[in-house]
Amino acid sequence: MKSVIQFLFILLLIIFTTCTVVKSQNNRDNLFLFKNVNLIKGDGSAPQPNTDVLVRGGSIADVGKSVVAPGVTTIDLTGKFMIPAIISAHVHVLKKK
Repeated sequence: MKSVIQFLFILLLIIFTTCTVVKSQNNRDNLFLFKNVNLIKGDGSAPQPNTDVLVRGGSIADVGKSVVAPGVTTIDLTGKFMIPAIISAHVHVLKKK
């Protein structure tokens, strides 16, 4: 269990770093389309495989299986996971109770 939590923490750190770099790039209206991501909603439900997530100005604008957004930066995240419910990089995931 401890190794799973550590793996998830490292994965979140990588995703946060990637999103920070992507956000800093100049893009029309700050629109990004993440394609084919395994979406973890954070509500205890199973991950949603091959899901598209459209982000506008740092907020999720659309989620679905075939989101279309012409002219936006598209990033293929096949095989990667996204957890949009995690909003702070300073969360003590490994803190023992």
